[in-house]
Amino acid sequence: MPNQINPEDLKVPHSGKAVLYLLLVVSLLTSRAAVAQEASVQPTPTRQDTLNGSVTEERAWWDVQKYEIAIRPNIEAQTLIGENKITYQRLSGTKSRMMQLDLMRPLSIDSVVLYGRRLALSSSGNTWYAEVVGEKKSKYNELTVYYSGRPTVSKNPPWDGGMVWAKDSLGRPWISVACQYKGAAIWFPCKNSMHDEPDQGMSISLTVKKVLGYYYYGSKRNEFFAKIQFLSEKYFLHLKISKFAFRLLKVVY
Repeated sequence: MPNQINPEDLKVPHSGKAVLYLLLVVSLLTSRAAVAQEASVQPTPTRQDTLNGSVTEERAWWDVQKYEIAIRPNIEAQTLIGENKITYQRLSGTKSRMMQLDLMRPLSIDSVVLYGRRLALSSSGNTWYAEVVGEKKSKYNELTVYYSGRPTVSKNPPWDGGMVWAKDSLGRPWISVACQYKGAAIWFPCKNSMHDEPDQGMSISLTVKKVLGYYYYGSKRNEFFAKIQFLSEKYFLHLKISKFAFRLLKVVY
């Protein structure tokens, strides 16, 4: 007959149980201490964090009223050329001339124009400053920000911010952007702050090469143009370029 296992042989001696219990307690205490230590170590905010997250003097004096965005993406090169006409209101009692605009590199602001006057421009990382000269004595003023470049590409959308240059199952362009964490400045110049949104809404115009099987008559025959308007500040803006999305845009227009 095969050797039978005696159940008594499987029992752990009292001393062994004590050792196992002690090891378990030590392990739990060590892991808790490690987690607590990791949670207590906070990264030191950088100057860029402060500029992006604060209501700076260069942000506080002007109130965004409207964004009018026009973008021409180059799908093959994965670049953007665009502009944003910003309607704003100078708040009463303010005399500041420096306006803070936000646009995340490697995108770059090429120029800022106010009623035909090109404004002096400087930058610090993703923060840009335009010296506002030549405003009209009216309630609202308008300036246009011209920009271009290769935007940040999302490495793990939608959890990581950036552009998404993808293709659908038939190999057609499927382009989007993930920006809820980093903000809209990852793909167009704006006041990248939750405290101020455009009170009069915004519009976005897209012009792409004819790669999606559509023509828009009245535009160049090798391009497609579409425009959407948001008439309220309570909106959700999301860039989507694909055959399906452009079909929707064409109906809306």
